[in-house]
Amino acid sequence: MIKESHMSENEERLLALPEELPVGENVLWQGQPDFRSSLKRLFLLPHLLFYFLLLFTSFFLFETMEYGLKYSVVQLASNLLLAGLAVVLFMGLCYLTVTTTKYTLTDKRLVMRVGIVLTVTFNIPYKKISSADHKVYSDGTGDISVDLTPPNKIAYVHLWPHCRPFHFGSPRPRLTCISEVEKVAKVFREFWEKRDSRCDNQGRED
Repeated sequence: MIKESHMSENEERLLALPEELPVGENVLWQGQPDFRSSLKRLFLLPHLLFYFLLLFTSFFLFETMEYGLKYSVVQLASNLLLAGLAVVLFMGLCYLTVTTTKYTLTDKRLVMRVGIVLTVTFNIPYKKISSADHKVYSDGTGDISVDLTPPNKIAYVHLWPHCRPFHFGSPRPRLTCISEVEKVAKVFREFWEKRDSRCDNQGRED
């Protein structure tokens, strides 16, 4: 007889981490990019659709004048099929990106598990974060970006798309398109600032 087993919430959280947390370290939050927000803001699907609209409209008008309406309609239909395939591929890539990503905040660090084919985990202790900011979108999702203290650095190609775009020289890790970003940012800032305070106190004691 096969028995059904259920993982506890703590066990499910540990699946997103490279190893078991040290004693005394606790998970504060876990999440992943929101699919709809990622489609719109990370993969720029509305921009792609607008591009197809302009392209196909111009081709349709030109071919109608040159070859007639019947030929133009046939060409438009084939172009729409190709565009539909491109949109499906974009949506598939977005889905894979979202479902293979897990962000974790503990009381001591930020952990980013990313990668579709090759999964990579970035452990970023709060003491190695020099600054942070967040951006809120109209649907309540948003991004949290961090700056790393020199000489700490993660290559842009390893982070993308989980980083601020076009910051090639100094890549900024980013929790991308997460839900309830205001609440998450508040939790992050609270423990990041506490970590800074502890480091300052230790420095004074030394």
